[in-house]
Amino acid sequence: MYPLEYNSKNYELDSQSASNSSRGTSTTLREGSYIEYAAGVIDGDGNFDVRCSSDGKRRLKSIRIKLANRDIRILSTVKNILKCGKIRTNRSLSTYQISTKSELERVVKLLNGHIRLKVPGFIEACEYFEIPYIPANYVLSPNTPYLSG
Repeated sequence: MYPLEYNSKNYELDSQSASNSSRGTSTTLREGSYIEYAAGVIDGDGNFDVRCSSDGKRRLKSIRIKLANRDIRILSTVKNILKCGKIRTNRSLSTYQISTKSELERVVKLLNGHIRLKVPGFIEACEYFEIPYIPANYVLSPNTPYLSG
């Protein structure tokens, strides 16, 4: 089977569930909570791929999230939130990857202050782009989108 690429146009994030749009539902993300959701997914199933380059310096090669193919909608949602990267599918896994330097820098800035578990890799990513690391607040509200991710 050949690897497939999914275009973000296939899954639009702006759609609401069939219920009342004035109340939050399990399929509705509220304004300002998108980054928390993406940070939760990255903390759960993602990684910051930091490697040594040929000159001995550490650099951020990519940000990746790997999930089972049945969860490809989660990857599409994260791709729509971050507005960059590619989704590739193989036999049983789908991978969302951001690898261009400009996109990596923008995503690291967006996630700064929201990453709680993958802190060592995230700190190295911040150092690579010379962005001051902002620690996340570890006291979470019960309905935070971070826990949905």
